[in-house]
Amino acid sequence: MTSREIFEMAVNVEEDGERFYRYLSEHVKDPELKKFFDFMANEERRHAERFREIAQSVGMDEAYLDSDEAMAYLKEIVSGRIFPRYDDMVAWIEGRDFQDMVNYSLSMEKETVIFYLELRSLLRGEREKEMVEKIIDEERNHIRMLTRIKKEGLS
Repeated sequence: MTSREIFEMAVNVEEDGERFYRYLSEHVKDPELKKFFDFMANEERRHAERFREIAQSVGMDEAYLDSDEAMAYLKEIVSGRIFPRYDDMVAWIEGRDFQDMVNYSLSMEKETVIFYLELRSLLRGEREKEMVEKIIDEERNHIRMLTRIKKEGLS
């Protein structure tokens, strides 16, 4: 598996996340929640851009994974079995209440952290590892924000 393939997976995860949060933003009534979900969508867009930047710095066609097992694992993570595709996310969320949206978002953010921890462990360069670590920290912050919103019971 090349770095191009690895980072395309990360970019796809972030792009689906951006579209999902934009969808949520359009379907909540509270202006503060709309603002929050817009913020989350923008964060996902920034992450996709940063993954593209990391990919360019490591060389897009450099082989990163020699193991068929590791490659299969990463593909499994983003194939829709762990991270649902955007259409599946929207289909699931239709008709759900706000708490369901928050719980679902929390679940997705946690899965994202796990995926990026795995991704970081595969990287060879310290600079690239640090860049991914910053994204992981931001994803963890998303979890904290969603947890706060869940506890406050906003709708």
